[in-house]
Amino acid sequence: MSDAEQAFEAAGSTYKELRVFDGVDGGEEQCNADDPDPAQQLIAGAEAMTASM
Repeated sequence: MSDAEQAFEAAGSTYKELRVFDGVDGGEEQCNADDPDPAQQLIAGAEAMTASM
């Protein structure tokens, strides 16, 4: 988790969100391999939002 927090702080974007997916959110395995849809939807939504800025 500390690596993720360091990467988050180092990211230059002003639009950023650190999101941890757990079993309730649909992801318990590395890289959400067990259920990638929630993470993909979050990424797609962020891309759509920043594209319209």
